[in-house]
Amino acid sequence: MQKAALSALPAVRALGRHAGRDPLTLYWTASGIELLFDGAELWVDFACDYALYEPWVSVELNGAWYVRFAVSPGQRRVWLLSLPATTAGTYGARSHPGTAAHRAAAEVLTAFLKEKL
Repeated sequence: MQKAALSALPAVRALGRHAGRDPLTLYWTASGIELLFDGAELWVDFACDYALYEPWVSVELNGAWYVRFAVSPGQRRVWLLSLPATTAGTYGARSHPGTAAHRAAAEVLTAFLKEKL
């Protein structure tokens, strides 16, 4: 697994009102982050502290709603996505996928979404 600070990633865009960059503070309503991702798994570290209003995160994947959850107080690492890796003779999550890889990724995503809903 490769771990990177937000400021080290090349294709990250902060949306709406925010403070700082590392860490990126997204306290205000409708603030967010957009990123291009090329990999098999995506994990995000959250740091949260509140006394009154519970913050929620909504995640979209390629423009489609993916998951929504409350952020618990404290430090927390959240697993957002895991796709099949590239195997010999096929294309997978780390390169332009072919038909077989699309099918495998769709099966993983379908199972994941069914579990979450």
